[in-house]
Amino acid sequence: MADKDDLEILAPVLEALNGDDLNVALRAYDGLVRDAPEVSGYHVNRGNILQALGRPNEALEAFDWAIRVSPSDPVSHFNRGNLLRAIGRAAEAIEAYGRAITFNSHFAEAFLNRGIVLKGMGRNQEALEAYDNAVAENPSLFLAHYNRGVLLQELGKHEDALRAFEASIDINPRYAKAQNNRGNLLRVFGRNEEAVQAFRLALEIDGKCIEALINYGNFLRSQGMLQQALGYLDSAIHLNPASTEAHLNRSATLQEMGYFHRALEACDSALARDPDSISARLNRAGILKDLGLSQKAMDEYDWVIARKPDLAVGHSNRLFSLHYWEENVQRAIFPAALEYGREFGYAANEGPYTKNKRNQAKLRVGYVSADFRCHSVGFFLQQVFAHHDLQQIELFVYNNGEVRDNLTEALSGKVTHWVDILGLPDDSVADRIRADGIDILVDLSGHSAGNRLPVFAMRPSPVQVSWLGYFGTTGLSAMDYVIGDGVVTPAGCEKYFVERIYRLPGCYLCYTPPALDIDTSRLGGKAREITFGSFNNVAKISDSTIKLWARVLDESKDSRLVLRDKSFTELSMRKRMLARFGSFGLAAERLSLEPALGRREYLESYRHIDVALDPTPYGGGTTTADALWMGVPVVTLRGKTWAGRISTSILNALGIPEFSAQDENEYVSIASSLARDREKKEKLARELRRKMLSSGFCDGAWFTQTLEAAYRTMWSDWFTT
Repeated sequence: MADKDDLEILAPVLEALNGDDLNVALRAYDGLVRDAPEVSGYHVNRGNILQALGRPNEALEAFDWAIRVSPSDPVSHFNRGNLLRAIGRAAEAIEAYGRAITFNSHFAEAFLNRGIVLKGMGRNQEALEAYDNAVAENPSLFLAHYNRGVLLQELGKHEDALRAFEASIDINPRYAKAQNNRGNLLRVFGRNEEAVQAFRLALEIDGKCIEALINYGNFLRSQGMLQQALGYLDSAIHLNPASTEAHLNRSATLQEMGYFHRALEACDSALARDPDSISARLNRAGILKDLGLSQKAMDEYDWVIARKPDLAVGHSNRLFSLHYWEENVQRAIFPAALEYGREFGYAANEGPYTKNKRNQAKLRVGYVSADFRCHSVGFFLQQVFAHHDLQQIELFVYNNGEVRDNLTEALSGKVTHWVDILGLPDDSVADRIRADGIDILVDLSGHSAGNRLPVFAMRPSPVQVSWLGYFGTTGLSAMDYVIGDGVVTPAGCEKYFVERIYRLPGCYLCYTPPALDIDTSRLGGKAREITFGSFNNVAKISDSTIKLWARVLDESKDSRLVLRDKSFTELSMRKRMLARFGSFGLAAERLSLEPALGRREYLESYRHIDVALDPTPYGGGTTTADALWMGVPVVTLRGKTWAGRISTSILNALGIPEFSAQDENEYVSIASSLARDREKKEKLARELRRKMLSSGFCDGAWFTQTLEAAYRTMWSDWFTT
């Protein structure tokens, strides 16, 4: 306890500090250390004031004086460590914290700060041990629990991380960052209502918490609440215009809304603040692809790969985008896939996998995707999940998606085991799959967004298959099979695949008819006018497609073309598309550019279309099936790649191969002939749905039996070799 004289000496110091006048306080401490240089605490406090004034060299000298005066004082070493940490001298900071702990083995704050520095250096295991010690020494130190949670979350230990954040909140419920991080983890676990509460509470505590504004905005985006999401992201930018992350997420939201030009501007704002941002470059490439600027998108991907060649998503995004490229012959795609395999197809830990009598038992089949939702993959999976024989198949889903909707709920009700893997490290996912004893692991993504191909590279299952979500080789030698059919993977294409091709009879897809009662009869329009249409996304509308469609309309003078895409809400996008068609001689009045619609309205809008036109080189899939379901014939050009042959596969499965052209002249001829033949169009409107329902393309029970037979064959081949 200080005596009367000490209190008189400290009075002006305390008064100055209470008044936030650091210079006055510094002068007071200058006097204290001059008059009592043997008191280490005076030197420490003087050092802290100098640090606060932005004078680190003098502050370090003050801490060194304190240590010379009292070498075993843990507080002096601790404060010295804090300064060294602040000025970026991490190794020395760790050493200083270590000395503080040596002189006080119960110094929780020293353990905590040491852990923070270790984590910043990538020494995660040591950091975790430091956090554990901090919590053990002082269980009420909420920042120790919080930082421990942050590290556990990064390590993919989500359950432990959630408990750590909740421990931090129990101690300090008003810590906004802990509430925010808890919200992020609750999203991973699919506990969306609780996540919303956590984000809202974080913002109630601190309305200026940038992280919570961004994360809540991202959550709203994942739920399709795009306008609301934009509001939160705009608030984050208003509070911190320098936030690269806020601009980047605003860009992603605008892109999803179809405002591609505004999205590009927002992405460029992010890059203006951080020109080396890999995430921003990847996002920019995706927007350029959506704008139809394939070469510029390729340039961005090349920039990313040159600077971060070990980033799997960069290679995957580039590979996927090559299918939109007009120069997308296999000589461009296949080498890129092989490069991916060389970079990421590292030596696998294969088990060992024991070949025992389980050959005769239930097969454990695991499906991996980010798209168990209202997405093409989700739609094509519905019948398969509904018809899997659960007496023969034990069904596992490894869900890497953040979006949960009505289709997610429907699909999850059909499976035996549902495992959320979003945010988990690849090796943790592989370990979980091995622990589940999966016999056949099925990739439903390929190189599309949200894929977990690096998990497959670790070969966590004895048989690995790629199906449905992609249209080409993965490039991974650890992928044993790719499932196609006789059209999308014709004889002779094996040279473009690393995997063995397993061809299903008929089409490799199974369509789930919409649960909506919508008539297929044609509606409205001028008596002599023919309406062509394409509801494919605009990224597929290449210059060669526009040139081809312009020829079709030129052959049918009394005709117009309807295009539907979310991007047509943006005036600049409509102007750009009209200009592109205008460059091929098509007048603007013959084009109708319409925005996206809800599912029912989208399907009903096909009643205004006479003939659907498929783009090239990347054709339709779901849009082709939807048009046919609504009684609209689809004219396609059989392409050079899988992505350009999906429509042909569907048409063949329905017994109407005559709508698939072998060259551009035949494409124009087929479309023009259909346009003139009103009787044939009316007959197709009446009969196409019946054709679909009577085909294997819509027969879920037959298709799933065929798929299960394929799995059995693959398993048997592995078992007997």
